[in-house]
Amino acid sequence: MAFEVRIFNDISRAFSPDLPRDLGTMDQHLDFILPKIIPYGEDLREEQYWIGKRWKEVRDDEGFHEAILHIFNNGGEYLLSLDGNLVLTKHGDQGRKGQRRFFCLIHERSAYSPKGELDWRNVMEKMFNVWRENSLSLWAWLVFIAILGLIVYLSVN
Repeated sequence: MAFEVRIFNDISRAFSPDLPRDLGTMDQHLDFILPKIIPYGEDLREEQYWIGKRWKEVRDDEGFHEAILHIFNNGGEYLLSLDGNLVLTKHGDQGRKGQRRFFCLIHERSAYSPKGELDWRNVMEKMFNVWRENSLSLWAWLVFIAILGLIVYLSVN
């Protein structure tokens, strides 16, 4: 089954565009990617996707080397782990205070690849792949299968 899913993902990537190379910052990447992947995400009200999981903070700051994990628990409990140490945080509208525009979190298990920890650009590519692998419509698949069938039919005759 995993082999078939990989084939479909490879076909989807072949027919969909690549992530543009001229996007500079993580904010520019997120401005481009977020409208495309919103239909494939989960709603914040669906707590089973967020509660009790560790979320790794992702930044495009080259000097950012800390491992910051955010943990959301039942009852509104929020924990922040900074390099393994739990710390308290302040609430409020951080954007209005001149802080970062986007606050990007990735599930901790997804933040790693066989080659090691993903940097922010690879995280953006991973987010873009969510859209790329889901963007082909049923009609595109039917056209692909029809063309493939036509090629097989013509090669037999």
